[in-house]
Amino acid sequence: MSAARDFRMDNLKGLLIFLVVLGHLLELVAGAGSVWLYRVIYSFHMPAFVFCSGYFARFSWKKLGKIALPYCLFQVLYVLFLRVAFGAVHSHPVTTPYWLMWYLFSMMLWTLCVPLLERRGGWGILLLSAVIALVAGCWNGIGYPFSLSRTLVLLPFFVAGHQAGRRRKAGQLRPVPLWMAVCGAILAAAGAAALWRFPSIVQSCWFYHSYSYALGGYTVWIRGLILLTGAAWIVLLLRWMPERRLPLLSRLGANTLPVFLLHGFVVKGISRTALFSGGAVQNLLLAVGVAAVLCLLFGMPWAARLCQPWAWISRRKQEPS
Repeated sequence: MSAARDFRMDNLKGLLIFLVVLGHLLELVAGAGSVWLYRVIYSFHMPAFVFCSGYFARFSWKKLGKIALPYCLFQVLYVLFLRVAFGAVHSHPVTTPYWLMWYLFSMMLWTLCVPLLERRGGWGILLLSAVIALVAGCWNGIGYPFSLSRTLVLLPFFVAGHQAGRRRKAGQLRPVPLWMAVCGAILAAAGAAALWRFPSIVQSCWFYHSYSYALGGYTVWIRGLILLTGAAWIVLLLRWMPERRLPLLSRLGANTLPVFLLHGFVVKGISRTALFSGGAVQNLLLAVGVAAVLCLLFGMPWAARLCQPWAWISRRKQEPS
């Protein structure tokens, strides 16, 4: 592993951003197989992404601004895009994230928690965050505004990731034990099997982490199982993800923000077409192919400059004339 970069985490983030894009495309694909794959992906990909965000999280007002600027910019751009391109009328105040923008809003809130996490680490704060995640569903008023529900429900993964990142920085992070990875594999496989066996019972909205128990039609025990399954996948991925640089995947993992911000425009455009009108297998393979193309396209340097023009302008000003 390079001292400059943690390629294992780059590889993990590269895989996860591909699953983010694929998951959004699968919303447009009909068929039992696509629905099952969609739910499997949603059972762990965002918890794992939050873990990665916590792993690298550091608090500073400058860093907070680097999250707030693209959030405000793309919040406006998405609403304008839907109005201009499709005539859709949406009312999304800046405090209610539109669709995928919730992640940046939650990231701002989690970043504000970093000073507290650095003062009070350990199992106690992790257990407290898990209790908060479970109790949050009892509040019927919780939901999309301020991305509050997702922020609280996914908080344990951010806390766990931050603790792992601090241990790595201190040289105290140990590899995931084999027995833990085996247990994680069993639990992940059991969760995937349950999603296949009981498709009519399971609701996709359970994996969005945006609804109270009453509104989502589930219970604290179901949420607990979902969070535990997400943790099992994280353990499994951390155990088996290669620690060396992998072609394409490592580079993609180092440039996830532009892929995240830009792919939504394409997905919304595709939703107004008949692209996925073929057979079930054909549509599924097509979704995988489109997701790969979007990741490769938006993972290029030009996309990063497009999503963060202020950083590009700043670098240009610092260059000698």
